[in-house]
Amino acid sequence: MYRCQNWSRGLQPCKLLLLIVLFVCCQVTFALGNENQKSPWSGFRGIKWGTHKKEIADLVLLEKSGDLTCYTRKGEKLAIGKNAKLKEIVYLFYKDQFYMLTVKSKGWANHDALKAAVFVHYGKGHQPNQFVDEWIWTQGDVSMLLKYDSISEETILFMQHDPITKQKEKDESRAAKEAGSDF
Repeated sequence: MYRCQNWSRGLQPCKLLLLIVLFVCCQVTFALGNENQKSPWSGFRGIKWGTHKKEIADLVLLEKSGDLTCYTRKGEKLAIGKNAKLKEIVYLFYKDQFYMLTVKSKGWANHDALKAAVFVHYGKGHQPNQFVDEWIWTQGDVSMLLKYDSISEETILFMQHDPITKQKEKDESRAAKEAGSDF
C-alpha cells in the first residue's frame, strides 16, 4: 500500500492527489458561486418565471380574460439603459403564474438602442430572414423575439417561459375540443 509519507517514491502521486483535491474544491466553489448569480434568462427585473402574482406587490391590472391576466407595474422604469425609451412593459400571467412579457418602444432610435442592449445582455440571437429586422433566441425554458415594424415604427420584445406557454396551449386546445359540442 502506498503512503504519502514515503517521500522517496511518493512525491509525484501526492502532488497529483493534491491537484485533484484542489480541482474538485474549485469546481464546487465555482458551482456554488454561480448558483447565486442571476441568469438573464431567469425572468425580468427580479420577477422569475412562474412567480405567483400575489408575490408581486406593485402590479396594476390591465386586462383579465379567463385564466390570462395582463399587468403593468406601478412606477415601472420605462427605459432600458440610458437610450432605449419604452412605451410599455406588460407582464402576462397564466393561472396566476408569470409566463410572458412584452416590451414596446416607438421610433428607430429607441429600437436601435433596445436591440443593442438585448444583444449585449442575451447575445445576438438568430435572424431568420436577413431582410427583416426580427431576431429569435431560445435558452433552456425561455424563448424570446425582438421585432421592428418599419411601417408603424414600433419595436416589440416578447419573452416567454415555454413550459407554462405549452400548458396554456394544451388547456386552450382541450377547451376548443370541448366547445365542439356547442355546434
